[in-house]
Amino acid sequence: CKMVGTSREGGSVSRDVELHATLPMLFVMDTSGERICTVLLENCDVALVKTTTKKGKTRHRWHKLNYLRVSGKHNATIADLDNASLTTMKLTFPINRELERWFYILQQGAHFQGRQFETGAGWRRAFTALNTTDLPTPPSRAEEVINSFLGRLLYQWQQRDAFKNYIKKKIDKQLKKIEPPTNFKGEIKVADLEVGEALPAFSNAKLCAGCGTDIAAEVDVRYGSGTFTVTLELDFDVSIRGARCRGCWSR
Repeated sequence: CKMVGTSREGGSVSRDVELHATLPMLFVMDTSGERICTVLLENCDVALVKTTTKKGKTRHRWHKLNYLRVSGKHNATIADLDNASLTTMKLTFPINRELERWFYILQQGAHFQGRQFETGAGWRRAFTALNTTDLPTPPSRAEEVINSFLGRLLYQWQQRDAFKNYIKKKIDKQLKKIEPPTNFKGEIKVADLEVGEALPAFSNAKLCAGCGTDIAAEVDVRYGSGTFTVTLELDFDVSIRGARCRGCWSR
């Protein structure tokens, strides 16, 4: 890929490089295979930057003209190269498949600390629990295979911030529908969400008669024991007989 690094002093370094990763470390090699710098991804933010066309339209997510930006948190130095302390790296790739692949690799490295699913330990625990979950009807061999396949995809996805933000928005939307009591003004919102490692297990799947060309199915779904935790925050303003009380409560 092509790397353009920006130093703290405002200078830049441009190189054709090869990337190798042993999370959370990223090794940047030159075209001869010699290592030129090492980046600790745990101390970095990774972003996909979408470029625009001549007509001002944003290109689709994995267009090869988009690029990845690796920057140090709080403008910290991420690597030393050619006597320059780099704070940002711009990485462009010749094909969109490589752009997508390295985006997810670098994202995993940036969120490596405390994320056991990246080392495989968390996934092994979730996989073991998934295949020993007490279901109303024990899964067949085919259902075990499907559970394992879908479980791996769901496990990888549910650890990501995008999934957590999606669930938080859904819960916040329902909380806004709660009517507060008289003389009470405030709102309840989700302050934090921890998904945990529990995965849904499917069994007893069967097709049912649909309407017209539709296909319907019934399936038993059960979650194993996990640590799905929601922290709620209450901002309140209470007025009773002319006396007002304002505050914030989290649980």
